[in-house]
Amino acid sequence: MLKRHSLQCLLVAWWVLHIPLGLAQTRDLAVEALVFAQDTPTSEQFSLAATRIQWPEYWLDSSDFAPMLIAEQVLTSIKPRLDATGHYPWLGQWSFRQSIDAQQTGEAVRLVGIKSIDGFIQLKRGDYLEVEVDVEYQPDATQPRYRIQETRQLKFNQLHYFDHPKFGILLTIQP
Repeated sequence: MLKRHSLQCLLVAWWVLHIPLGLAQTRDLAVEALVFAQDTPTSEQFSLAATRIQWPEYWLDSSDFAPMLIAEQVLTSIKPRLDATGHYPWLGQWSFRQSIDAQQTGEAVRLVGIKSIDGFIQLKRGDYLEVEVDVEYQPDATQPRYRIQETRQLKFNQLHYFDHPKFGILLTIQP
């Protein structure tokens, strides 16, 4: 009987020690995205077709969230450096806080407010933090739509770069 009880205690202790910290709670995540244009030479052919964004069933506009305070934003300091190069014009910047439960997918957040940019960012908390980015950039109505569509695992407090020959997205997420 004592062996069985000891074995049960050992299994419970192992289970508790191996659960990722913060997994069983809601996390308030600070999300920042900065989009800029670039003109990298490419042989890729682009289409003038209508949007190809694969919209989720439900989303919220970025304007539905209170923006983060300037002092809290990490990417604000990057904008002047992009502008100084003369090669990467700033197109838009979004910041918001989103609460996401463990093992859940947050609401997709549509990036609104900039005419040439359309798309969304969606976070998912599982064993890892994951982001889906599906964003299009169309400089004007006579030019094709350029698209970044990618899902990737992220780490907190790191700068993540999503690349396209015609535009780029910098993204950071802080707990």
